[in-house]
Parts: sequence; structure tokens; C-alpha cells
Amino acid sequence: NGPLHATRVARRAGIENVLIPRDPGVGSAIGFLYAPISFEIVRSHYTTLDQLDTADINGLFEAMVGEAEKVVRKGAPNDAVIRQRTAFMRYHGQGHEIEIMLDDRAISADDIPVLRNLFETEYRRQFARSVPGMIIEILNWAVRVSTVEQPPAPMASPSRTRNLKPELTRQIRCDVSGAMVDAGVYYRADLNPGDHLPGPALIIEPQTTTLVSADFTARVDGGGNLLLSRTNPQGTGS
Repeated sequence: NGPLHATRVARRAGIENVLIPRDPGVGSAIGFLYAPISFEIVRSHYTTLDQLDTADINGLFEAMVGEAEKVVRKGAPNDAVIRQRTAFMRYHGQGHEIEIMLDDRAISADDIPVLRNLFETEYRRQFARSVPGMIIEILNWAVRVSTVEQPPAPMASPSRTRNLKPELTRQIRCDVSGAMVDAGVYYRADLNPGDHLPGPALIIEPQTTTLVSADFTARVDGGGNLLLSRTNPQGTGS
């Protein structure tokens, strides 16, 4: 229902432009299909940094990487993959951990002071100061293996502009004036890049309806998205 309420929320929030993507009702599903194939594993293995057994941790990481990569390879047998390793660290006695990114390689004893520095640098970034002399604990270790995210294809600008007039209208209560008004009715499947239409209007598609309020206009960009723009951002409609 987001597109049905978007212009009203934008007006109250002082937002002048709203983007309604293609297929907004199933956007999460489409995003899932376009997202990299990935699998993440988190395992508990408590230790203090000073007592870190690097052989144990390297064995834990090796097993997690192998398990995660096996899952990813079922969907992407030959794709290049990225491996990310994380340690969840905290000062002794604290209630929550900080995620510290690690290099994708085995840990050696020489890395212990490096881990301490990484943790305290990130702790200072989040909380403005570190606590010298405190015992540092590591509770959990994580591995994420994923395929490489592909950049989106460039979006071409519309090759022409067309101002639309509705062939069908429907009476609605205007959310700006409160009066009953005629709203133009359009079907999104019939719209093309470069099309412009004024509010009040209803743009109908299978999953939802977009309300273009009286103080907004709509246009279709080169990717088929709807861009709703407020026509009187300083007006009394706010």
C-alpha cells in the first residue's frame, strides 16, 4: 500500500520527490532474485584475545568456509566468490559485541595485537573512547561467502516526452482540499518512458495503485519507474 499513501506522507515530511519502482508490490522478491548468492554461518567459540588459540580458530574458520562455499556452489558452480570473516568482540563483562572484519586468511600469533588495535579503533569510533587495560573477549565467529554483486545496467533517458490526458476518471476525495474531485485513471502497463501526467490521478497495476495527489505530477523515467514530484512545495497543502 506504499504507493497509495506515498504523496501524503511526503507532503507531511516535506519531501518533494517520490520514486515508485516497477512492480512495487513484489519488490522484495525481485531484489532477492537479483541479489548475489550468499550463505553466512555464525559459530560460538568463546576466548579472550590474550588466550586465543590460533590453531583452533583457523580450524573453525576452515570448516565454516567449506560449509558455506558448498551451499553457494549449488547455485553458482563456477562464479567468483567473496569470503568475509568476522569476529564478534567486546570488553569483558559487556552486554553486546562489536563486529570486526578480518582478512580472509589464517590467523597467526602476530595478528593478536592487530586484532586488539582493530577492536579498540572501532570501539573509539562508536563510543568516542576505548578502555585501556581491559580484557577483550571474542564470543562468536562468522563467515559469509557470496558471489560478486553485479552493477546495475545504466538507465537510458527517455527519448521523447508525452503529456497524457485521462480517458477515464473516477471520483475520489482530494487529500489536499478534502473535496470530491475527478481523478484521472491510468494503467501502468500502458505507460512508457517519457510520459507525464498531472494529479489528481490513480495509476493502477496488478499489485497496487499509486495515488498522484493534486499537488503532485508523475512522470515515467527511462527505467520504467514513476517519479512523483510536488508542484507547490511551499504551498498551503502542507
